[in-house]
Amino acid sequence: MTFFQVLKAYSMVSRQCKPRHIEGSRQEIRQRREELGKWVDRTLERTREAIEEDLGEMSWNLIAQIEAGDIVFDALDLRLAKEAAKITQAHPPSQFDLDAGRLSMRSAPGEPVAPAPGNGSTTHIVVDLRGKEVSTNATETNKPYSLFTRLTGLPLVEVQLPGSISTFMLARTLTYQDEPWRFDMFGGSRATRGHMSRPAQLLSGTSGAPSLLPAMRYTDTAPGSSLMQLIAKLAPQREDWSRMQRSLLEMVPTDHVIEGTLRLGFFEDVSGPTHPFKPTAPDGHALALCPNDGCGFLKLEVALRIPAFREYFSAWQAVQAGEASQKQRDLIAKDKGPTRLAPQALQHFPRDEAALQEAHEAMQRRLQALPSELSQLTLYELATSGGYQGQRVRAVPAADDKVHLPSERSQAFDAAGGALLIGKPPYDKENLLPVPEERVATVAQSDATAEFLSQSFGIQYSYTGFDDGSGSDAEMLHSKGMLIVVPSKNWPANFADMDLACSKEDLKTLSRWTTGRDRSAVPQNMLSTGSLRLKDIVEPGRMGALPIPELRKRNMDTDGDDAFVYAGYPKLAALISREMADREVRRGQPRSFKPPKTATPAIDPDNGHYQAGRLSEIMSLQRGGQIMGAASTLAARFMAQPDHLREAMARNMMFGTYDGIERDLRNDLRVALDGKARDPQVLTELRNQAYNAIGRAHLPEAREAAELLHAQLLRLEPGASSRAEVPPLPDALGEAFPRLAQAYLAAPDTEARIHAIIDNYPVCRLSHAQFPAGQPGLIPGEPELSMRNLFTIAIKVGTDALKSDTGTALFAKIVESC
Repeated sequence: MTFFQVLKAYSMVSRQCKPRHIEGSRQEIRQRREELGKWVDRTLERTREAIEEDLGEMSWNLIAQIEAGDIVFDALDLRLAKEAAKITQAHPPSQFDLDAGRLSMRSAPGEPVAPAPGNGSTTHIVVDLRGKEVSTNATETNKPYSLFTRLTGLPLVEVQLPGSISTFMLARTLTYQDEPWRFDMFGGSRATRGHMSRPAQLLSGTSGAPSLLPAMRYTDTAPGSSLMQLIAKLAPQREDWSRMQRSLLEMVPTDHVIEGTLRLGFFEDVSGPTHPFKPTAPDGHALALCPNDGCGFLKLEVALRIPAFREYFSAWQAVQAGEASQKQRDLIAKDKGPTRLAPQALQHFPRDEAALQEAHEAMQRRLQALPSELSQLTLYELATSGGYQGQRVRAVPAADDKVHLPSERSQAFDAAGGALLIGKPPYDKENLLPVPEERVATVAQSDATAEFLSQSFGIQYSYTGFDDGSGSDAEMLHSKGMLIVVPSKNWPANFADMDLACSKEDLKTLSRWTTGRDRSAVPQNMLSTGSLRLKDIVEPGRMGALPIPELRKRNMDTDGDDAFVYAGYPKLAALISREMADREVRRGQPRSFKPPKTATPAIDPDNGHYQAGRLSEIMSLQRGGQIMGAASTLAARFMAQPDHLREAMARNMMFGTYDGIERDLRNDLRVALDGKARDPQVLTELRNQAYNAIGRAHLPEAREAAELLHAQLLRLEPGASSRAEVPPLPDALGEAFPRLAQAYLAAPDTEARIHAIIDNYPVCRLSHAQFPAGQPGLIPGEPELSMRNLFTIAIKVGTDALKSDTGTALFAKIVESC
């Protein structure tokens, strides 16, 4: 135990040997850290046998972390690869036949059925970080269904997380049922829900559900185990860790799932008018609907095989016919009525007298319609959102350039006319935009597509299955999104042999995608056996079709996202139109603010083993949530400032973001200046880099700093006179960076002046070297618009951290510095 405690303490100390914690030069600190790390390794080698004999499995976590060294993220996988035989002998891995599970789910094509009682029935257990049970449904009779249990026969164990997590919290196992379990493999939205609170919860003093991460027996993640074979098929890329929540681990009521063989259709995302798949109207003409990223179509006869949908469908028909029982009336969702306008939606637009008067009138109408006694939540919403009222619609893609609204969502527009405002939260950029009156179609205008939406159901779904045409070792796939339920009379005749039609973008994982997502190679037709799970039912009259370009303007998906439509506010619509026209001219060619999607192989190229751990991705997800909150707050405060102050803030924020010294140039200069002998070729290259930086500077002060550094480097040239006049520090640069001015004026020689610059002038975080195609969000000559873009990108980096490597470490520093 003494050896264990000493190693634990000094292992932590060695990792904290950093310049921000101790004094000394960077080279000295690095040397001290390396020496301490070597001592820890030697001590472990000498004491390991005694530690393991005394503490047994309790010592595994520390030993694994020490042996992993700087790659602590992979500590559990490295330990398992090294001692798999020992671990699996102590705890034999679970065994199951994946192909037998596939065969047990097969059906006639297009005729899936509800699973037999008990199939997939999931024992769900929640434990804390010490392995103590927090909750279990073991004694419940009506357990939920999960595909995980259906295929493996194992219980689903999740770990309840504290307020925040750390690397060392996850780079270890916990003990449950007298054996080690790991919880660094999968995640999803359940991993972050503990950090989110709604206004109603804040007012009532309650909190949301705690964050959870799934846990697996450590031995079950040994190379070659049954579980790892399943995971390698369903999550071939590291980024797929977050998709496992929907693809494998999600739990749904037993009446929300069907299993069987389906004829799937996957389509390229093309422009709506040219799309080959469109439902048809009763007269045979194509409706203005098509599959697109997030949304597809499902035959009604297949949907009716889902017990929960069949019950809901029957209840809705009975209500329409006036023959519903009380139970059926209670089942049908009640319309929540008009929705408010999110306060963030208007933060992007300037004050306007006409729009303010219109807002005042809207508030008066709203107050007159309310009772005298108001709840705290209503008062909060009125204070933050004003009197604007609109309708929530579940967005689906339109195949033309019109917005198609069902009668249940078009009353305000039918009465008022004018431009229709369509918003999409989060409002991290200008996502409240108008659509002209002539491009809005409703049932009142005899629009066939709007009429179809007034009568059609939709479902939000998850599908996980096997590609039946991929051979004996069948590949697995996962797709999710929205499906519009289409009766047989409206299903296009050319695709009668399809049960489900969707976009190729809705296919999220495929076993063969080990190095990238080659969706173009996915065949249009696929026979697949699997599990179709119902997440949500959208009743007729709730879906609205938006043109694909309008969806893209708002960075909007149609996999379950709601849009918000507001009619009867012409002055606000006119203000937004004018402002956006001006910004479009200033911004030039529009660019997507979404970070590029990454695809990292999960197979270790050295040993061919699947790497199960996703600790780095989980930590990135936590940083993403922090970035999203900080960037949203920063953006709101930035937008709230007067124009002149906002411009000044933007100029200051440019430094360290888009302007500054390149990190490599700074580091190489430090090495060159600290060295005993200076290589002339190295100095020449550094001078060239400093010269090139002059032309890349955006603000005048940034150019002055680059010129000053280059001038000092010229003084290091062989033969340069040390008596030459020292370039003075420009006044504007000194005013912007007083510490730089103080150090520069006090410097006795050229080397000291160079140190004064590189030690006191900020590093450019969005560097030209890292982004040679252009710094993200930058609009040359427009600091204020550039900062707007930067905040939008930062929020996207945070939200997309769940499913891709978005660069959260970099943007966390950028947001903090702003």
